[in-house]
Amino acid sequence: MAVSKALSKELGLDPDIIPRFHQTDKTSGDTARVTYAPPVPSDTIALEEHCDFGSVTVIFNQLGGLQVLEPNTRDWKYVRPQPPDAIINLGDAMVKFTGDRLYAGVHRVVRPPGDQTRMPRHSVGHFCRPNSDVKLQSLFEGEAEDNAMMADEWIAHRTRNRATANYKGPETVHASRGMEHFAEAERRSSKLEGSETVSAAP
Repeated sequence: MAVSKALSKELGLDPDIIPRFHQTDKTSGDTARVTYAPPVPSDTIALEEHCDFGSVTVIFNQLGGLQVLEPNTRDWKYVRPQPPDAIINLGDAMVKFTGDRLYAGVHRVVRPPGDQTRMPRHSVGHFCRPNSDVKLQSLFEGEAEDNAMMADEWIAHRTRNRATANYKGPETVHASRGMEHFAEAERRSSKLEGSETVSAAP
């Protein structure tokens, strides 16, 4: 809630407008996840590149392995955990709420770097999503969309199109992975070599 309120304020909106769409006493697709991953081979991509469905993702972990893609590049960079600080990532819903003024971070999970490769990886994540009856559209004046999806419709759309059974060709892969494909029509798989490390913001 603090993150969404801060974003509202910095964007010049009513500070309470984005929090208003994430009320804890209303139905939403919020998800909490505890993950354990054993050590993996060096060429393993544990979680393919994607961006999150919702508004804000909060991740706590002590081991590397999370990588982010720099916008408009194919350069993957490790995110260095800085416990006890959390890693904050924005998702599709926040892109829609801000009329594409903010970016949904494309990310993936690979083998941790350096000496961490021999250690199991634990993480705790909270995926904050708008209330189910909220329209995913720009909150700025004059930018409303006539055919905007409801939040629960968008989650169902993303989930359905990510199902392996629906991968019938490049067009369905393109359609399945959210906002990261809006600016860049196609992506090719990249190698892990040359990846750099960035620090997570406190």
